[in-house]
Amino acid sequence: MVMRFLPSHPDEISPFVENRSHMFQLQNGTWFGCDCLSKFGKPCPICDYNRAAWKKYGREEGKNHVLGKYKPKYITNVLIVRNPNAPETEGKVFRFEFGPLVMKLISEAMTDHEDQEAGLIKGFNPFDWKTGANFVFEGVQTGKFTKNDGSHFGSPKPINRWNGKTFVELTDDEIDAVEAQLYTLADCEHKEEDVRDYQGILDAYLNKNGAPLFESGMGLGSTPAAAKAATAAVAAVVGGDDDDEPSFTPNSEASTDEEVTDSDDFFAKLAGN
Repeated sequence: MVMRFLPSHPDEISPFVENRSHMFQLQNGTWFGCDCLSKFGKPCPICDYNRAAWKKYGREEGKNHVLGKYKPKYITNVLIVRNPNAPETEGKVFRFEFGPLVMKLISEAMTDHEDQEAGLIKGFNPFDWKTGANFVFEGVQTGKFTKNDGSHFGSPKPINRWNGKTFVELTDDEIDAVEAQLYTLADCEHKEEDVRDYQGILDAYLNKNGAPLFESGMGLGSTPAAAKAATAAVAAVVGGDDDDEPSFTPNSEASTDEEVTDSDDFFAKLAGN
């Protein structure tokens, strides 16, 4: 399948939003999940616990004690350019949710790099109408997960459509028609006021697990201040991409939600391209 990452909705600033969450199985066999408060620049009890586990047990033994690094998920607008398996989706805009693997490809595409044959290859903004590039999405089903290792960007060129034989650049009117299909993404982004705070996560964990999070000599208190004071920075181990399975949501009508903003350097880089 060939698709195109799209710019932000005219009422918004960012072309995508990010959510972060923890999900892991407890010793009693039940599952516990919560939003990671690092998304909002706040201390997170699960992250604090993991840092303390790495510090207490070391890199190897710590793997048996940590509860899992947060999993980021990203949501953006994409245009389906070519889809032989479902041609009726071509020319339509979808909300596309994806994980770290695809985000890594986006970040790499935006970065200048040296090629042994071609020399310096300039980075580009994948979300731009004119200077972006088609994204070839290749997902291979392995068990219950989809591996996207073969996915890649093509060469930068204006946004286009598939006419059955070749890719044809969109006219200004066709671009306007695509823009009219764009989703706003504010309703997809988790808001700090809508998720559990630090103490709320501790309470929910206790209720689910039957024992408090910081009871096993981790050197942490049960408050954000105590936890923050007791933990030290330890090299983080990035979680696997087994759950890096994307999903698509079609846009049936234009949305008019509030503006989304994000101060990450990533967006500053987008603006500079």
